[in-house]
Amino acid sequence: IEQVLKMAKPLQLKLREWHHSLPSQLSMARFVPRRFNSNATLTLSYFTAEITLHRKIISSLFQNSKDTPKELTHVCRTAAKTRLIAAIEFVRDLKNEHINSFWYSNSTGNFMLIGTFAALLYVTSQTKEEATMYRDLLRNYIWILRVGSKSFDKLKIVLDNMHQLLAQVPGLLTDATPLVSDFIPPPLSSSSNAVKSGSMPNVTQQQMYNQYSNGSNPSHQGS
Repeated sequence: IEQVLKMAKPLQLKLREWHHSLPSQLSMARFVPRRFNSNATLTLSYFTAEITLHRKIISSLFQNSKDTPKELTHVCRTAAKTRLIAAIEFVRDLKNEHINSFWYSNSTGNFMLIGTFAALLYVTSQTKEEATMYRDLLRNYIWILRVGSKSFDKLKIVLDNMHQLLAQVPGLLTDATPLVSDFIPPPLSSSSNAVKSGSMPNVTQQQMYNQYSNGSNPSHQGS
């Protein structure tokens, strides 16, 4: 994990410096009603790069939990949560002027990455409370996508693909299956045996962890 952080931290700092130094005409803050604004697709790409780095850090924490101090785990997971919430709020605040403007062809996969990142944080949660928080964040994101999909076709594709993937996890998308309150998240101290704990079938947990930590993403189909 130390090596991962050593490589990721400079990239994160450069990304944020780049984002904060964007000229005003490329900023999301530059908004004129009734004028198309394609700045959102650039900002989405920025969040995608940030989340990709955080996903690697979270995966490394999971794989090396025995040797990782609890304080470091807490700091890394808190930073990941902050980035996830910021990305969800970004999608929530998109306006018609953004939605109906230009989007990069990979935007569908980028929108889905936000949801699969929430799922990764869910399946690697250390407590029931943390798992519940990420479940609720993901459900809120899905609601935002559902509302937005009425006027934004890309979000409909994202919804369809996310449902196919995340429906495998009991209690994540619906309470018809075992509730998250009954789910004991895999303890990070168990590393490779973590997926064998809790009421969630261990095959599904392992598949979910592998899916999101490796970055496999079906959403690129039809993007």
